[in-house]
Amino acid sequence: MSNYSKSTNFASKDNLSPGNPLKIVKGTEIDTEFNNIATAIATKTDNSSATITGGSINGATIGASTPAAGTFTNLTVNSAATIASAAISAGTINGAVIGGSSAAAITGTNVTATTGFSGPLTGAVTGNVTGNLTGNVTGNVTGNITGNVTGNVTAASGTSTFNNVTISGSLDMDSGTSATITGLASPTNDSDAATKGYVDALAQGIDAKASVVVATTANITLSGTQTIDGVAVSVGDRVLVKDQSTASQNGIYLCASSTWTRTTDADSWTELVAAFTFVEKGTSNADSGWVCTVDAGGTLGSTSVTFAQFSGAGQITAGDGLTKTGNTLNVGTASSGRIVVNADNIDLATSGISAGTYQSVTFDAYGRATAGTNPTTIAGYNISNAYTKTEIDSIFGSTTAAATSASNAATSASNAATSASNASTSATNAASSATSAAASYDSFDDRYLGSKTSAPSVDNDGNALLTGALYWNSTVSTLYVYTGSAWTQAAFTSSGFLVNSNNLSDVSNTSTARTNLGLAIGTNVQAYSATLTTWSSTTAPSGTVVGTTDTQTLTNKTISGASNTLTVDGTNEVGFRNIPQNSQSAAYTCVLSDAGKHIFHPSTDANARTFTIPANSSVAYPVGTAITFVNMTSQVVTIAITTDTMYLSSAGTTGSRSLAQYGSATALKISSTSWLISGSGLT
Repeated sequence: MSNYSKSTNFASKDNLSPGNPLKIVKGTEIDTEFNNIATAIATKTDNSSATITGGSINGATIGASTPAAGTFTNLTVNSAATIASAAISAGTINGAVIGGSSAAAITGTNVTATTGFSGPLTGAVTGNVTGNLTGNVTGNVTGNITGNVTGNVTAASGTSTFNNVTISGSLDMDSGTSATITGLASPTNDSDAATKGYVDALAQGIDAKASVVVATTANITLSGTQTIDGVAVSVGDRVLVKDQSTASQNGIYLCASSTWTRTTDADSWTELVAAFTFVEKGTSNADSGWVCTVDAGGTLGSTSVTFAQFSGAGQITAGDGLTKTGNTLNVGTASSGRIVVNADNIDLATSGISAGTYQSVTFDAYGRATAGTNPTTIAGYNISNAYTKTEIDSIFGSTTAAATSASNAATSASNAATSASNASTSATNAASSATSAAASYDSFDDRYLGSKTSAPSVDNDGNALLTGALYWNSTVSTLYVYTGSAWTQAAFTSSGFLVNSNNLSDVSNTSTARTNLGLAIGTNVQAYSATLTTWSSTTAPSGTVVGTTDTQTLTNKTISGASNTLTVDGTNEVGFRNIPQNSQSAAYTCVLSDAGKHIFHPSTDANARTFTIPANSSVAYPVGTAITFVNMTSQVVTIAITTDTMYLSSAGTTGSRSLAQYGSATALKISSTSWLISGSGLT
């Protein structure tokens, strides 16, 4: 077998980084090695002259002076000896036992086997091997392999590199696992293999480029290393430039220490058309894909280049009201009692009220109806300015009685001030149906308008007034009737009834008159008093009368006079517009009238003085009384307390207090025997 040497250093490819095109074993490299091996095998030569220097073959001596047949004990061959066909079943060659039970090394220039080798062959085989090799080969194979290789080819360590491998049959790389072919370059020939990314790009009509490290977010200087989108780019990094002020500068660049250049896969206009690249890093653009949106026919360097985001699955985050689990976005709800999230839709939750029509509805803070009723009374509708049926019955008699008695309705109609015909119609309607009385409330509401502070111009429904309509004037406590053109005070007629101007002289017995009118002395009317005669010649005051012995409430009253004060007993004033002053230039004990005043020690009295708050048993100031003390002299004023307790504000200590010059202190009575004092210059 002739000498064989490798043309390709496959081991050096193990040290290359993943993705480096040089790491791929080319088919041509494998073909070269296989061809070299085949050549070495084909050019092997048989050694027809074997020199055996000693030993024996089956007892025949090797090295004898004459040829011998049969069994040789010792055979010596001084020159070349030809053994055309010999079966060596035992013995040794150069000390190696022939036919031994254990393996032995065989050395020689050429070993030729006409029927093949059977069994394991351990060690390095140098030269050509022609024929089939059945079994495992452990170690490196250098040279060409011609023929079939059956079994696994496993490298002990590292990565095996094959160049120019031609596979005539199928190749199963266990797709979908780590056992895949990687690092393929973009195909150029019809029979070239292609990556999945290349095929996907073509399927989507885009030209996939190698990924970039980062993409710009604003205009940059196309030179030197710099930080882009939070990533420090280094020399050799691919960068997608898409935000230049001069749009023709946009593209895919290679970072350099000086001026940047466009990458070789995007340095022509045709390579930018539908170009797609994936951004690996960045605060804003990480895990996003961008496609160049230019049309064919542009000029690189002068025509604007634009990129649009094509994908960004890695950038999707859950916004307001959403949560994200893996690749799934879910709709959240603050309360399932308000919004229900179903498998494929969202809906409003039921509020607890059954579907239906309601006259009165309750809403919650979210505008949802939570309760509903159908009231049958005025109070149920929360109406406070209308009369109820009970109140109407108490004023005009029972509507039920009116419904059962047409004659009583007719009599009531004759008592009406203006319209007998309307009353007769009402009586007829009432007689025909007792239940229609309730439905006739609106008609009654148009005739009796209720209590008003002034004469209305329309009825309670906003319609024109009906002749005979009534209303009660709450300002003058008088019932008025509408004549058709004006309101007039309602009065009894002269046919057998009391006349207002006769002052009850129509009835001989005043007690009977009062009883008939429902007036009781002391309850509804005032009994006669001679004192009241003094009012007969005077004009009755409007509003509340001041000076009577009963308790009254004064509203918006103006007190006029020299001091504009109001007294309870003619002496003690009630309330002040300011804080009245009580100037004292001697020792002084406060009196009841000092409540609400300030006790003033003038600067003209240059003596120390003591102002005393008397005990509650002596002067019973009301709780809440405030007395202020002011000292204008350089001498100390002592504020003394007798048997009651005076607390110093904040400190809580008790006893008399000293007030320095220009000091001011206020004592506030907080209980029947306790005062709280505070102020400035107070110790």
